[in-house]
Amino acid sequence: MTFNIDKDRRNLVDDKQNFSIDFHDSKYNWLQARQYEESMRQVEVHVVHGNGSPVDLTGMNPVFEGWLPEGLYRIIDAKHSVMIDAQNGIFRFDFPAPAFQIAGSYKQAFFRLMKDGKSVTTLEFSLDVMADKVISGLVPSDYITPFEDLYNQLNTIYKNGDQLVKDTINEWISKFQEAFTKWTGDYETINNTVKNLTIQLDELEQKIKADGLMTQADLDKAFKPLVAELGSVTDFKASGDSLVEKTINEFSERTINVKWYGAKGDGVTDDSAAIQSAINAAFADGGNISVFLPAGTYLISTTLNLMATNDQSDFFNGHGVHLIGHDKSSTTIVKNNNVKGSNGYDSVIEVAGFVVNSTASARSGTSIWIKNLTLKNNSTAAESWAIHGKAFQRGYMEELNIKAVNGIYLNDPYCSRYIGVFLQVQELGMWLDGGTSNYLQSCYVQYGKNAFKINSYYSTLDTCFAGDCTGTIFDFPLAYGISMVGCGDEAPHSRYKIGIGDGVLEIMGYFSNFPIGDTANGLAINDCAIVHAYGNATLSLKGLELGFITDMPAKNDVYFAHYEDDINASVKVSDVRYITSNGYGGADGGNVHRLIYASDPTDLNDDGKIDVKGTSVLTRRNFGQPYVGMRNLKDAFNTSMYPKAIYLDNLDDTHTSTADLASEPGYNQGDLLLYNNPGGRGLLGSVATNTAETVAQNNFAHIPLVMGGTKSSRPKISINQIGIMYFDTDLNKPIWWNGHAWVDYQGTVS
Repeated sequence: MTFNIDKDRRNLVDDKQNFSIDFHDSKYNWLQARQYEESMRQVEVHVVHGNGSPVDLTGMNPVFEGWLPEGLYRIIDAKHSVMIDAQNGIFRFDFPAPAFQIAGSYKQAFFRLMKDGKSVTTLEFSLDVMADKVISGLVPSDYITPFEDLYNQLNTIYKNGDQLVKDTINEWISKFQEAFTKWTGDYETINNTVKNLTIQLDELEQKIKADGLMTQADLDKAFKPLVAELGSVTDFKASGDSLVEKTINEFSERTINVKWYGAKGDGVTDDSAAIQSAINAAFADGGNISVFLPAGTYLISTTLNLMATNDQSDFFNGHGVHLIGHDKSSTTIVKNNNVKGSNGYDSVIEVAGFVVNSTASARSGTSIWIKNLTLKNNSTAAESWAIHGKAFQRGYMEELNIKAVNGIYLNDPYCSRYIGVFLQVQELGMWLDGGTSNYLQSCYVQYGKNAFKINSYYSTLDTCFAGDCTGTIFDFPLAYGISMVGCGDEAPHSRYKIGIGDGVLEIMGYFSNFPIGDTANGLAINDCAIVHAYGNATLSLKGLELGFITDMPAKNDVYFAHYEDDINASVKVSDVRYITSNGYGGADGGNVHRLIYASDPTDLNDDGKIDVKGTSVLTRRNFGQPYVGMRNLKDAFNTSMYPKAIYLDNLDDTHTSTADLASEPGYNQGDLLLYNNPGGRGLLGSVATNTAETVAQNNFAHIPLVMGGTKSSRPKISINQIGIMYFDTDLNKPIWWNGHAWVDYQGTVS
């Protein structure tokens, strides 16, 4: 038979109710057979286009459809076609016995070509069945091959009766409903539900599968109770026409499971391609669809690329991929080599955003999420990372465990959040290089050298901390409008606690173990400091609590602030207290504060002047005030500058004479100079009472700022301004107000 699907045509029947086609025209194909013939009556079918070229039947399933003589029964046979040459449009159909069960002429017979739910039909052909009066054959009935898979179940119904039908249906319904209630649970449960339902449906298919005949009435009787129990498919409000389609759509609209794309999560199989395929599918969907990783260990051999879009012409446009694990303790991605990804970086995940609007200058991606995962990069390369990327816009990282040489590097991130990120590294923990408006909360860096490097504008660090690091804990090369709240460290081997370059940094509450130096790493105690100022930044630190190791030797060369050359930073620290193994103030107050403040955070120029550093610790004066020389107990005036900052007696309480004081190093005029002995204080022009206990509690008096001029220009002093120092240029020496008169360093009224 040959059918031209473009040109074959016939007139409509005149009598639509009785439907009778006139096949006397020679243009119709025809077939004759005898009743009860079985499979040996074959026809070769050629399907062509209007120009005679063959129709490509690749992937198509030819189905024979017929309306048997007498018009009582139908046949739909999708099982007996054999594709001979699909590309040239040729197949063979082997007619089964049910096709020839009734003698007479078919009222209608044609082939339907089906593919992916779509179909096209041929023109009808004449099919005559000649009678067989010798033998009797089949009992006439409908013959629909898709229902043959249910025949075995019908046999069971016939054998075992209605009760077994009810029991089987109730059992299946119970399992289905139990599984259905889990669809609102977590993603792994949903995935398991799909698998379990598939297994149950396969089992049901095996139970009812057989070759044979059935009537429509039998099918209706068998499945009517099942339909009643399940309800209409329209009761399930998910999109789709069938229950299967609705279920698949419901799953895919929530998340994409990496195991749908072949990921194993067994810690052995390379899951790189499968996970990346799932990510690509989520990105192509365009609706912030999550990529879900069930519990397991996913081994990858190359970097995973998380993608996002952004439109700089409209801030609200753009979308990104959400990569979410079942739980950070049970879902791990491991990269076991030094191979760089397509973007040229050795990392577990590369954040690769790009801009839809090609005229935009920035390259950023909106709304990338990374959540509930453990990321391990076992690469030994110095420039290897767990997460590396650019322009992390409005992104979100939460509940991550990270183990790598370096943790996270993001270039120009903004409006993003990092919550509950734990990093074990060898070098650098978190580096936000540029960007604005970022928020870090409860992030922890362990081991490594530098913990946090924040080069970002108006951002916040909230309850972040570090432990066992050896470099700088919190480093701010460029930090305008940065604030830290409730942060700290437990890293006594670190070199610096806070590094400041340029910008404005405000810290509210910081706990630290005072740096002790680590000779094993070549880090001496005089290399360490609380603050490392290497730029012209402004730092305000309110609420500093320091922990000390009590057996650490007291030395004069321990910095509170370490200044690099030629910088002009401003550092203000207030509300400082310390704690040792003996409790708050448990160590000798003088000893502790000598450790903090005794070293020189300044430099001398060729003229013997101290460069302005802008440092204020507790009530100490600002270095920006004028220096007019040095106070020396041996000489009334000396232009030489002894760069001594805050000095605190840690020897004894016996400084009662000028001779004792003369043996101490010189100190700058106006700097804090605290002694425990009242006689010593009186000699120096201070009448406040200071003890080791009051010093340890930061509750002590100090010598105020330097003023100078002629005798006639001396300021009017009240009784409450005891200790004011004034350099009298007429006398060429400093004098002090003792509450009643101006006196020199010997107590002589001047």
